[in-house]
Amino acid sequence: MAKITVPAVLAAMLLSTAASAQLFKCKGPDGKIVYSDTRCEASADQGKLAPGVSNRAHENEARAAAQKAEDDKAKAEEQRKADALVEAARKAGLAAPAQAAAAPVPAQPTPPPPYKVTSSDEQRLRNLEVTHSAGSLSDDQKRAAQWEMEAIRDGRDAKMSSSDRARRDSLAQDLGSVDKAKRRQAYDQLGSFYRNLPK
Repeated sequence: MAKITVPAVLAAMLLSTAASAQLFKCKGPDGKIVYSDTRCEASADQGKLAPGVSNRAHENEARAAAQKAEDDKAKAEEQRKADALVEAARKAGLAAPAQAAAAPVPAQPTPPPPYKVTSSDEQRLRNLEVTHSAGSLSDDQKRAAQWEMEAIRDGRDAKMSSSDRARRDSLAQDLGSVDKAKRRQAYDQLGSFYRNLPK
C-alpha cells in the first residue's frame, strides 16, 4: 500500500481549491467583458452584438448628452438675459410681471387699405367745396360741409345706412333754421353723428 505523505495531501487540497476558485472571462450580450466563477454559456455567442455596435451606441449616447448639455446652457443664458431685462425695468420704475417680459409680442393687425374715392364721391366733393366757399353760409353750415367732405374721403360716408343719411340730411337742414336754439342743437348732434361714424 502506497504511503500518502502530508505534502501530497496538501498539494491535492491546493489543486482542488484552485480548480474551484477558477475565474472565467465571458462576453455579455451587450459586448462587455464579464468575469464569472462559472463557464460561459454556449448561447452567449449567439446573442452577441455585431462588432462595433456597442461602440456606436455609446458614441450616440455621448453625442446626445453633449447636445442636451449645450441646449441647457443656451436656455440658461436666455433666462439670465430675460431676468436681467426684468430687473433693469424694475429698477427703472417700469416693473412688469416676469411672464409679460418673456411673453412674445402679439403681431399687430394689418390696417385696411385706404378708401378709394369713386367718381360720384368726387362729384359730391366738388359740390360741397362750392357750398363751403359760398359767402351765404353760416360758420356752422361750413363746418358741417367740412365734416361731410372728410367722411366721404375716408370712406365713412360710403358705410352709412339709408337711415343715417336721412338723419344727416335732416340735421344739416336744421342748421339753416331761423331758430337759434334749434341750430345749436342740430350743430351739436351733427358733430356727434360724424364723430361716432364707424371707420
